[in-house]
Amino acid sequence: MNTINEDIKDPASLAYGMAKMLKHANDRAAAKAEAQGIELKEKRLADLRLKIINSLHDGVCEVNFIKVDGSHRIMLCTLVPSMMDTASQTAATSDDDKPVRPVNHDIVKCYDVEAMGWRSFRVDSVSDWSIQ
Repeated sequence: MNTINEDIKDPASLAYGMAKMLKHANDRAAAKAEAQGIELKEKRLADLRLKIINSLHDGVCEVNFIKVDGSHRIMLCTLVPSMMDTASQTAATSDDDKPVRPVNHDIVKCYDVEAMGWRSFRVDSVSDWSIQ
């Protein structure tokens, strides 16, 4: 009759093998969790971007955000064409020979009503926004 001890030739090798399998399983689980976390963060940012853009189409918004240089900024901005100066309306809709850039979903482009020009901000830097 075989006993468990006879089937295990080298208990240290068995323990090492089991530890290696557990580490691999944990690594896979951690990678999956990280991927799901990234997907969830990207979805939240995409939803936030859409909400901000919809608000900008409704009127002037006050957007609080952290600029790339680390400073805090409060901007009054909009995407309503009638609230922009004539040159900006034309620039936003012109079909001249400028190269078309792909849309960067990390950034919202808008018209700053105080500076009277186009500005942008990173969605992940927004701390608050409200329609005025």
